Amino acid sequence: MRKRTISLVLALLMVFTLLPVAASADGVASGKCGDNLTWTLSSTGELTISGTGDMYKYSTTTPAWNKGAIKSIVVKSGVTSIGDNAFYGCSALTSITLPLSLKKIGTNAFGECTATENIYYEGSIKQWKNIETYAGDLNDGLVGVVIHFADPSDPFPDIQGWFHDSILRCYLEGVINGYPDGTFGPDNNVTRVQFIMMLYNMCGKPHVDKSALPFSDSGKIHSVYWDAIRWGVANDIIKGYSDGTFRADENISRAQMATFAYRLLDSIYGDALDKFDTESSFTDAAQVLGDYKTPVNVMSSLGIITGFPDGSFGPNNTATRGQAATIFVRIMDFVYGTLD
Repeated sequence: MRKRTISLVLALLMVFTLLPVAASADGVASGKCGDNLTWTLSSTGELTISGTGDMYKYSTTTPAWNKGAIKSIVVKSGVTSIGDNAFYGCSALTSITLPLSLKKIGTNAFGECTATENIYYEGSIKQWKNIETYAGDLNDGLVGVVIHFADPSDPFPDIQGWFHDSILRCYLEGVINGYPDGTFGPDNNVTRVQFIMMLYNMCGKPHVDKSALPFSDSGKIHSVYWDAIRWGVANDIIKGYSDGTFRADENISRAQMATFAYRLLDSIYGDALDKFDTESSFTDAAQVLGDYKTPVNVMSSLGIITGFPDGSFGPNNTATRGQAATIFVRIMDFVYGTLD
């Protein structure tokens, strides 16, 4: 699994026939990229998209421009969509400017743009999240990109605190959303099924078979969580209790949170995690029982779920949404990096 900072939902690929490209005496190339859109590529590598409406869709091998020459992209106000694969493989692209008028980003529009460092967006974080196909799977190809918002206001009124930046990142990457009343509720507890949903979101909501849920209390679980649970079961992240229940609405404990996160990483790295299974020095280590011991040891060794200032871990303590956001950021940072 490789995580990215921008995400796009898969869609059907439509290939448009290339239109002729014109080049002026001063080296500026230009052409048409939508019914009412034109593009120009300057001699310095700035590609400008102008006009109104949607961009054409492309295949990964038939763009309208010289991909290798593009160093920056400026999409002007009036453009409403960026076509599938439009800038796929622009390996020299370092910055992207996007307008408030943008409503959709197509599949793989910025795939494999590995040199990109900055995106400049003319709206707010909430407006960015409203762009169609902006999901949480992060499998687009932009790695380590910083998004700069013209309107830097927070999307929630109640996230001032040590967890602020973690919540923003999780919100941007589709891991955690707010409540219908516009708040985030950072101090609210997280249930077992909510944590599984966050893991599922972080992994891009992979396709799952529509099998029946295997727990005796499955009838009590809201349908919005069914795919996340199916995914968790299929990947051995969820095992349930010995009595056959899942207990979806129980508040998740820190030990359970460590265990779910550990099983996800174990599904990725396997035996490579073994070297991190070192006995913890928590003052309450004896309270970490049975199947929770290895996950707590590994997660604490990796710095993903750490202890409290008094030296305890608090395996039976509940977790808040603000705490969960911080843990998810640490998981994502670990997955982005290498297993040292």
